[in-house]
Amino acid sequence: MKKILSIIFAVIFCFGLVACGGNEDGGKDDGLKYTELSNGTYSVSKYEGEDTVVVIPEIKDGKNVTKISNDAFAGKQFTEITIPSSIVEIGTDAFVSCSKLTKVNYLGTIDNWAEIKFGSADSNPISISKNLVIGGSKVTTIALTTATLVSDYAFFSYTPLTTVDIGDNVVTVGKSAFDGCSMLYNLTLGDKVERFEYRSFGTCNSLTEVIFTNSVKTLCAESFRDCANLQSIYIPASVEVIEKAAFNYDSSLVSAVFEVTEGWYVSTGENAATGIDIDPEVMADAKEVAELLSVKMYDDNHYWRRAK
Repeated sequence: MKKILSIIFAVIFCFGLVACGGNEDGGKDDGLKYTELSNGTYSVSKYEGEDTVVVIPEIKDGKNVTKISNDAFAGKQFTEITIPSSIVEIGTDAFVSCSKLTKVNYLGTIDNWAEIKFGSADSNPISISKNLVIGGSKVTTIALTTATLVSDYAFFSYTPLTTVDIGDNVVTVGKSAFDGCSMLYNLTLGDKVERFEYRSFGTCNSLTEVIFTNSVKTLCAESFRDCANLQSIYIPASVEVIEKAAFNYDSSLVSAVFEVTEGWYVSTGENAATGIDIDPEVMADAKEVAELLSVKMYDDNHYWRRAK
């Protein structure tokens, strides 16, 4: 009898493990495949499931899940995904052609999201879903407090975004970080940001004014290009470089006020130490210099620099 009872309990225990999952990541075959990384964490390498709702666990076999690999979800037609705060990198084209995705639940903070390393525009699922949910609420405004950078593509083409406060710890705004955020109309810059990378705010068609803080040094190529309703900008003395086409095709730009109007020149080379001097009287004319920056004369082959 004791032997029979032992067998019965063993069977019940085994069924219990199956029902409960038996490990921290749920244990069931949810279609997520993993690769162990050299740092001892896991990357989601592929999704082979058919569920319309996907949940990426924070822990797999006792180790953190920190990455989503290149092409991991490419072409998959699920509608909702939950991403844990442990994810720090999302590889190239990880979500390319996920056309049915309508919701991204993120379990970290907005500062965490801003610092995720995205490999490409199609790495970022919110550019498809247009619906980033943090703490149960859809993100439409951003106020960064701890992030030291906004990564490349962090909010690429996230059209629900209306207000951005970069915060006082961000140093660099990455490539295409806010490119295509067409409803963004209110931008506040912190006092440490130094650099705006390629198309960081390209095609932000609702922006009407940008006041650069006196920490800004470089406006990279096309960083504010195609902002169709941008009307006025303020360039402080800290700015030393305005790369080609930084404000090209900003057709509404009528006022560009430079704190320092002397020493500016235009060159065709990225690192040229000399070039065509710009008359300080022209630089002091907010309307004329706005025309030069946006659509005329010094076209997208030219770099603006200020002699030190």
